[in-house]
Amino acid sequence: CFKKYNVIYFGTKAVKARALGYILSFSVLIFILAYWISFYSGIESIPLDLNLLLLLIATIL
Repeated sequence: CFKKYNVIYFGTKAVKARALGYILSFSVLIFILAYWISFYSGIESIPLDLNLLLLLIATIL
């Protein structure tokens, strides 16, 4: 049902929708990982335990 959305237009430039989706998903994943690393690198006294790891996995999924 999504066959008519193979191409997304930005102005007059056509971009393939599948490539744009992959780029957006990877950029969101990298942004979430960078946020978690920057947030918890300042708190060095508290080690990353299992609850925080599960919260990270739940945030990504």
